[in-house]
Amino acid sequence: MIRDLKYPEDARKVLDALLKGLAYDAATAVSGIALSKIPLPQNIPDFAVPVRCGGSEEDQAVRKEAPILLSRFSLISMVSRFDSYLQLLLLQRRVLEFLVQNRKINVCVKLPSNVPVTNSLQRFSSPTP
Repeated sequence: MIRDLKYPEDARKVLDALLKGLAYDAATAVSGIALSKIPLPQNIPDFAVPVRCGGSEEDQAVRKEAPILLSRFSLISMVSRFDSYLQLLLLQRRVLEFLVQNRKINVCVKLPSNVPVTNSLQRFSSPTP
């Protein structure tokens, strides 16, 4: 069953989720820089990694490449996230445009008095009789 579209609330929810996701991706990119600055333990066991597949040279290579790899991963994730959330917003817009064109709903936009608005926008936003 498809639920009803609640226009301003649903659009705000999509935008809020997008912003939280972008902040998460940005934090992932920054964590690569922090990871590269963590020194390797010398001559003592490293309990931060439970299983080790290589030596200290491999660890050093991973720490050296971490900022580049995690920033690339974050960029790809941001673009993908942006695309998917824009598709949701575009779908909401198309549903509303379809309903307005077929006279299923009336559009009534209340604008503040201090915003200059052209006559064509005022005619479009006024409710139809």
